[in-house]
Amino acid sequence: MAIATRPSRLVVVDLDPLKPGAPELAEPYEGCKHGLQVFQRMADAAGEKFPLDTYRVQSPSNGVHLYFRAPDDVELRNSQGSLAPLLDVRAGGGYIVAATSRRSDGVYRAQNSRPIAPLPRWLLDAMRAARPAPQPEPIPSPRAAPASATRGKRVQAYVDRIVEDELDKLKTVPKGVGRRHKARRDAALKVGNLVGGEHLTRADALARLLEVALTHVGTTTDAAGRVRSITTAQEVTTTIENGLDYGMKRPRVVTEAELQDRR
Repeated sequence: MAIATRPSRLVVVDLDPLKPGAPELAEPYEGCKHGLQVFQRMADAAGEKFPLDTYRVQSPSNGVHLYFRAPDDVELRNSQGSLAPLLDVRAGGGYIVAATSRRSDGVYRAQNSRPIAPLPRWLLDAMRAARPAPQPEPIPSPRAAPASATRGKRVQAYVDRIVEDELDKLKTVPKGVGRRHKARRDAALKVGNLVGGEHLTRADALARLLEVALTHVGTTTDAAGRVRSITTAQEVTTTIENGLDYGMKRPRVVTEAELQDRR
């Protein structure tokens, strides 16, 4: 399960081990075998405390994800290796795999239950100084279909309009028990059909859907202020991912001939 970091107002520091056979790191990170050690040296160089007192997740490959709350007044982007080796930052345009998610080599496990700490100021300053990543990172997925580069501009414009229509429906669906869940499911199914038809990648579809759907996270109350339902980020992400995957099994291929018939 993936979490979109920008809608969730998260900055996640992804710390990886040095791969077997990889060259040793140069100064100032000489001798470091893991991104945790690199991050420790960054904090030391800034004269700050090593910020481990926050929610942490361990990946199956022995990586560590440190979760921080993003500041409200700053737009941050992904940083892949530009801050330091063995250290990536997932922010605006990025995603992180959530705890309990499973892949072939193991499970992502929460290391603690601490609340998510605010992003340290020194790290924010370092991110601002680093060269931002030019493109959002896709979520690796063996099921992601490559977008076709051979289809015409009219077909792509029509597909884009379908996707935008589904996003508009998600933005405007009113609160109500079951209403938003159905809207999320229906949108993911329809967009998944287009992913199956190779009009866009699964990663791009997931990014665009989650950007809107995660705004549904929260509670629904009745006139007396009693909570009627609670929508979590995990629930939203699962619905979107399942809908996409189901829709991809029923591909929709839009052709120039179809557009001619619609005239």
